Amino acid sequence: MKKQLAQEQVIIFTRYPKPGMAKTRLIPLLGPEGAADLQRRMTENCLTRAEKGCAKAMFSLEIWYDGGSEDSMRSWLGSKHSYLLQKKGDIGTRMHQAFESSFNKGFQRVVIIGSDCPDISEDIIIESLKRLRDNDLIIGPATDGGYYLIGLRSPCANLFEGIEWGASSVLADTLARASSLGLKYYLLTKLQDVDIPADLDNFPDLVQS
Repeated sequence: MKKQLAQEQVIIFTRYPKPGMAKTRLIPLLGPEGAADLQRRMTENCLTRAEKGCAKAMFSLEIWYDGGSEDSMRSWLGSKHSYLLQKKGDIGTRMHQAFESSFNKGFQRVVIIGSDCPDISEDIIIESLKRLRDNDLIIGPATDGGYYLIGLRSPCANLFEGIEWGASSVLADTLARASSLGLKYYLLTKLQDVDIPADLDNFPDLVQS
């Protein structure tokens, strides 16, 4: 069967799970090794869901990483994936650069998902790409006021400017910026990220004894 050229791309943003450098806000509860192990398991969960979505919807999949090296990422997650090092700058700058890279390759709809959302599913990922056919911007809102997923169908550097990353106003500020830019947007199901110890109260299975 002839392979169809993908018009859609999903990018996973993650960090290499090096103790002391991964999920640092969880170190007081889990310790450096435990926090890094949680990072590892959540990334693997996210990748598994994305791979299942890819099998259904035939989109392209890339992994953009921070920390570690391409060799260490391949040793960890396998050699079949494309790995790109996240650029320098704040998270907004890095996301814009990832979007721009994908659009420059010819993709028409691009979604970035973080690795910190245990409840991400292949259905949500597929829905985000479908919604991009009728919207300029797709966001998966997180309960902490940020977001776990963002999708665009053209690069938009201005969308990521002037945002106080890490604040509880990230989503609200992003939507306000989208409105000012005339972008039509759609919000997906709200889910919870795991960033601080209190977040683990709803995910006891993630805490390994």
